[in-house]
Amino acid sequence: MENVCPRCGSTFECREDDIQQCWCARERLPDALSETLRDNYDACLCMSCISELQNDLRINGNQTTKKD
Repeated sequence: MENVCPRCGSTFECREDDIQQCWCARERLPDALSETLRDNYDACLCMSCISELQNDLRINGNQTTKKD
């Protein structure tokens, strides 16, 4: 299923209908990032945004928020 990332607007392949086959099922997200995603987004993000947020979290040690 093709989705639109609510953070950057790009389209990406999402397998929410078969989550075990989706790329995100193989990702291990830090608890702080999972919490940030739950608090700020109602839908799945693309791989690029997840990677960027993970990187920001590692660098800043802070929770990351929506892009402006």
